[in-house]
Amino acid sequence: MDQTVSLIQKKILQSRDNSDQFADIYYHAPLSAEDRDHKGAIIVHISLHKLFPVENKPVDLPKLCQELFIVIQEAYYHNNDTGSPLEALEHALQMAQEKAILQTEKSVQGLFGALAVWGKTMIYANPDNTFIGIRRNHEFIELDQDPYGNEVLKDDDLIILATSVLKNYHIEPLLRDKQELNNTDFAEEMTHVNSESLAEKDAPAVGYTVHIQIDRVPGDEEIIEIQLPPREDTVSNKKSPVDLMKFSKKNQTEKQDSKKHLDDPAIYLRPSKPKKKRTILFFLILLILLIASIYFSYRYNQQHEQQKQLEQTLEKGQQQLDRAQQLASLNPKESEALLDETTSLLGQVKGVKQDIDQKANALQDQAVEIRRSIYKTQEITPQLTDLSEGAAKRAYSMNSRTVINSLGTVTLQDSSEWQNPIEVDTYSENIYVLDPAASALWKYINVGGRYAAASNYFRQSPNIQGAIDVSIDGSVYVLYPDKLERYTLGVRDDFKLSGIYPDLSSTSRIAVEPDSKSLFISSNNRILVFGEDGRYQRLLVSDSLDVISDLISTDKGTALWIKDSHGWWKVNPSQK
Repeated sequence: MDQTVSLIQKKILQSRDNSDQFADIYYHAPLSAEDRDHKGAIIVHISLHKLFPVENKPVDLPKLCQELFIVIQEAYYHNNDTGSPLEALEHALQMAQEKAILQTEKSVQGLFGALAVWGKTMIYANPDNTFIGIRRNHEFIELDQDPYGNEVLKDDDLIILATSVLKNYHIEPLLRDKQELNNTDFAEEMTHVNSESLAEKDAPAVGYTVHIQIDRVPGDEEIIEIQLPPREDTVSNKKSPVDLMKFSKKNQTEKQDSKKHLDDPAIYLRPSKPKKKRTILFFLILLILLIASIYFSYRYNQQHEQQKQLEQTLEKGQQQLDRAQQLASLNPKESEALLDETTSLLGQVKGVKQDIDQKANALQDQAVEIRRSIYKTQEITPQLTDLSEGAAKRAYSMNSRTVINSLGTVTLQDSSEWQNPIEVDTYSENIYVLDPAASALWKYINVGGRYAAASNYFRQSPNIQGAIDVSIDGSVYVLYPDKLERYTLGVRDDFKLSGIYPDLSSTSRIAVEPDSKSLFISSNNRILVFGEDGRYQRLLVSDSLDVISDLISTDKGTALWIKDSHGWWKVNPSQK
């Protein structure tokens, strides 16, 4: 954890006692330097309420809240198998939810929200929509766009974490009516709560504030080193008797006069005048020397200034790389932006001087490694080849409202049910046509080599406007430019992509296969690999690939077929 960041935390209100409902907010700053550096300090909100009584097993809600916080604390700081700190925080909340369900036999429902302040960055996991936000420059930023995310903190930020009751009846009126207060006074104002009026509400009220103070640390260019000239020691190491006359006013005056006479130069005048030609030559030589001196001084200063500017550029590049390294797992987008800016800076200094080129190349290599580490990048070597028999059976596509196979033969004609079909996939010799405009996935069952009439796979007509691709492994995966949905037996199930991964795009394509442990999604000319649970694993890249137009997975996910402008490529995605 960055030692220049100070946290001033304060609880707004202690939750009221209630045998059926309880909520509290817990703060923990680890004593271990390793935990502070790698995970920071956490603040956790836990709300519990009973759904129905369990006979012979009463539930102590305050005690259970404390036990659940210990579960979150242990899972967040000591579980090293969960990936990034944000993923660790998400996993810790899931473990607490599971413990609450098991320990109370599903008689208690728990709502969780948590954040961690790690250096100058805050990460948050808020699956149950706890009130979390930042008051900055008299304005309030509520972090409600995504249940999981991060925010770069600034000096004087005030983080607010609270239950909905405290938010609605106390915090929001203050945010509206006390805009002129600074964050220190605002945090103090929040503690003046009318607890009696809040006690009349149906749910418990509790809140917490964290005031961020960032100490400014000067950069190397701001530190000025002053060197004094060496002192001449005129005092003899050998002691001698004190002569009182040395300190008399007369003696001191004589010494000063003597020094003055010794330091003054002697001046002599030539009685005879030099000749005119000699005088002109003398001044001409003097002028040449003066011009040469000015020229070489200018060149030296120019080269010195250029060297200084080049070194400052390299130093700035190094600082940006260090910052990009810190943000690689927390905020990949900002990290990538810093890497792009650093690459542009290094391009400005290359080719000027050999020693600068060597330093710039070293920084460039470091930038490449950071960029690879952000998304766990893996280089692949695809081979141009013909489709295998198994891949050819799945290489169906739409062409002018008809379905064609890998040989270009028409398999299905335009149908009256279709509105605007865009993609097609196969499963167990059946054909599925994705038609977002009709909110349908038309299923054609293969009966003896012929296809029966179409039926809609979806039990209810979901809103799939914006879908761009479909793939099937028993369940149906519907891909969008920014998300992935899964349907099983015609009904959408609880599935989503998780982890920190590159953005999807409008050209993205998906490939899944039965019995495969991986699913593959393209983004322009790169391929994202996810586990069967939707958690991001790694990124496959190759300089050989253009924008990918189709993907097919075969052989239980050990063979991946990639189509771009060159044709079909084959690669083993598991090969290192």
